[in-house]
Amino acid sequence: MAVRIDEALFSRLSTDAGLAAVLTNPDGAARVYPLRLPEVLTLPAVTYQRISGSRESALSADVGLAHGTFQFDTWAATYAGSRSLADLVLASLQRADFTAASVSVLDALVESERELYEPEARLYRVSLDMVV
Repeated sequence: MAVRIDEALFSRLSTDAGLAAVLTNPDGAARVYPLRLPEVLTLPAVTYQRISGSRESALSADVGLAHGTFQFDTWAATYAGSRSLADLVLASLQRADFTAASVSVLDALVESERELYEPEARLYRVSLDMVV
């Protein structure tokens, strides 16, 4: 079975107590989405995607190790809301060592961070690139 870091990251973000307090819908679903926001949107929300990565090999064998750079975007109607949500994502992932979705994550480090405004959508966004 292939190592799926994205599944572990989704599990971590959707079950972290601090994030769950902000991102959980009344039906219990977390507003954490791969790649893009849904068309019918409740804010705040988080999107994530792998922007690069590789799998480790050793002499014709897959050793089950992988790493990647993931982009996490926090979305909110206000700058303060987006920044606060980004801080919660960082608290959950930065230097984290955890197991989720049967995947062990050994570390996560911020590579870059950007604050953005999306004028068409009228949304504030903080974009974090993290090596996991």
